[in-house]
Amino acid sequence: MTDIKGVIFDFDGTLLDSMDIWFHFEIEYLKSLGAEARPGLADVLRALSSVEEAVYFQEEYGVTKSIEEIIKGRNDLIGEKYRHSIPLKPGAMEVI
Repeated sequence: MTDIKGVIFDFDGTLLDSMDIWFHFEIEYLKSLGAEARPGLADVLRALSSVEEAVYFQEEYGVTKSIEEIIKGRNDLIGEKYRHSIPLKPGAMEVI
């Protein structure tokens, strides 16, 4: 038998009920900057990288922060959600 040295979990949507947050946190981030998200924002952002998303916010919403500041702001917001708002899926604690 092989000794197990580690385990990899699909965290989002498997252990944490986090999938819904990904469709809404960009709206919250823009709101924190005083911008109102337009309908369909999640569909636009789904195909973009973090850098592309930051550029999109600058060009389409007039965000004046640097690309690095936008990415950090988004990461800080989603990190806060993971730490305090996103619940475990039923049975996740028993599995781990």
